[in-house]
Amino acid sequence: GYNQLGLSLYCQDQYDEAIVHFQNALVLDPAYQTVYNNLTFAYEKNGQLDEALNALHTYLDTLDDPGERAATEEHMRELLKKGAKP
Repeated sequence: GYNQLGLSLYCQDQYDEAIVHFQNALVLDPAYQTVYNNLTFAYEKNGQLDEALNALHTYLDTLDDPGERAATEEHMRELLKKGAKP
């Protein structure tokens, strides 16, 4: 599906195209948790830090696991240090 195609493009450093496919995956299934994480990394690699932070915040809202929540919160802090606006 769109997520898999997005991952393939991401691995080829085609971040703009990967973002489009991740967004399409979310149109079909807005609760597709993994896509928000993938979208975060694609935005970050593409220099879109504010968008990355927004996607990561949405991902955080879906998490129950304390360890995964802690790692995601740390990633959010890193994005803020890089210049993302809350």
